[in-house]
Amino acid sequence: MVSAGHRGLDLGYSLYQGFNFDTMSENRRERWYRHCSWFFYAFFLLWTLIFLLYVGQKDNNLHYIAIFTEIGASVVASSLMSSDRRLYRPTIFILMVPLIIYFFFIGEWYGYVLTLFACTLTWVLLYAANSSYQLLLQANHQATHDALTGLHNRHYFIEHLQKQMNSLSESGEFSYLLLIDLDHFKNVNDSLGTMLAIACCKTWYRALNRMYPRMYCRTPWR
Repeated sequence: MVSAGHRGLDLGYSLYQGFNFDTMSENRRERWYRHCSWFFYAFFLLWTLIFLLYVGQKDNNLHYIAIFTEIGASVVASSLMSSDRRLYRPTIFILMVPLIIYFFFIGEWYGYVLTLFACTLTWVLLYAANSSYQLLLQANHQATHDALTGLHNRHYFIEHLQKQMNSLSESGEFSYLLLIDLDHFKNVNDSLGTMLAIACCKTWYRALNRMYPRMYCRTPWR
């Protein structure tokens, strides 16, 4: 068990050391994400296994320790993984379902009360994690989109360009960067107003995406 714990720590540290946003390509980032996901799944599955091993041990009140640590691990998982719905949902169920089943099969009135409590806690953890996830999505959208046009902004473009450069450097392939200037766009903005200029910009953006669906497009709007 101690040896497995050391290997888990080594794996977690190697995942931490292996992440570098500025130099990783898309493929490397996807591989890192898969390894990180499996690490979290394995960690919390092992935690649930320990709970199942010790929840029946009433000597020295070990079953109480197993119950409270399982609840604590569920709270940690909902907080730690709130940025990824694919992680926090199954992990919370992995941790809480065995606890719900254990409480239910106690067979006493207080066991049913604890079952209701565990079900309610599961819902609260899912709700809290999902709320945090939605806030993160909203914050990310605000950081990467222009407030007037709703199109991707300069920050997103630079980040996307860096990821493309990393991928091209790893694969040895090449790409291209096409700069397009709309003639007399400033005159449209000054004479017809900002809202019509925004509508023109969006129309141009959608038309370019239809013509070149695989090409990343960024509006020149400032």
